[in-house]
Amino acid sequence: MTMQEVTAAPGQAERSTAYLQLEDKLGKLVLLLLFLWHFSQVWGALLRMIAEPQHGLMWTLGFVSTICSIGFVGLIVFLTVTRSQPVDVQPGFEARFSAFMGTFVLLALIAIPPAGVPAGLAVIAMLLIIVGTVSSTWCLWWLGRSFAVMAAARRIVVAGPYAIVRHPLYATESLIVIGCVLLNGTALAFAVGALQFFFQYRRMVNEEKVLSRALEGYSDYMTRTPMVIPRLFARG
Repeated sequence: MTMQEVTAAPGQAERSTAYLQLEDKLGKLVLLLLFLWHFSQVWGALLRMIAEPQHGLMWTLGFVSTICSIGFVGLIVFLTVTRSQPVDVQPGFEARFSAFMGTFVLLALIAIPPAGVPAGLAVIAMLLIIVGTVSSTWCLWWLGRSFAVMAAARRIVVAGPYAIVRHPLYATESLIVIGCVLLNGTALAFAVGALQFFFQYRRMVNEEKVLSRALEGYSDYMTRTPMVIPRLFARG
């Protein structure tokens, strides 16, 4: 698929391209700092688990989950550095705010003391986190250099999980969100989870606006591929 050609005056096109490149570089720097901090936290958690092994079921699940998280966040860092230049971005504060909140609001759970949850529910929550992290890493690998936090158009990805739904990464990340919320077990955690789902939906809407506008063929892709639930809806 080819990128849609947009007619513009030479000077306007140059200014627009320069602005996109500047915003992308600044955004990349901020995101790298945040993701590297997150990576350091996960890595520190792994070292603590190795230093104090407990060998119970929850410790084992937590250990596996932490290793999966290191791979996922590490891939995010790599793709943030190597991602391609955008050809267009969705304008406005709301698009940027929703993207930022959809990405990082779940970190608020760190500050929420967990409630005691039944052992069986805790196991289910950890399994959801593991499955969600592994499948999210798979989706992210297919997305490749088109990865972005902000709503931007780089290229259309229609293979792998993107042949099943238009937003597989958000769908698989929802498993992580559900698992984290269940593991915390508080009403405030459920509120944070609901807020994250809301902002993720706004991200999808904003992304589809810019992709439909900037990339030829995306509208056709939307008509034949469900948004997040396979085979149920052609459009979200």
